[in-house]
Amino acid sequence: MFRLIVLVVGLLLLAGCSVLEDVFEQDRASDNPPATVEPESYKACGCGCCLGIEPLEVCLYHAQGNSLSAVIAEDQSMAQSPDCAFVGCAPGVLYRYCD
Repeated sequence: MFRLIVLVVGLLLLAGCSVLEDVFEQDRASDNPPATVEPESYKACGCGCCLGIEPLEVCLYHAQGNSLSAVIAEDQSMAQSPDCAFVGCAPGVLYRYCD
């Protein structure tokens, strides 16, 4: 009986190792995520958006070389500013592609 239990536990451990290998392979594959796709819109708030206020809407155009990625980078940079402690909230600006 003891040998049977040892055999079953050994087989379970062996099966568990192959399952873990599959998990580790999936983790390694996710280390190289696919290229990110730029969103179609972004709400920029700088230091923070005020609640209950509709944001101003601004159109961006691919044809004019506008880049939502540049808007996002600038907004995130502004959010890191130490001046945010003194500024307060903003109504926000909703940037979106209109073409």
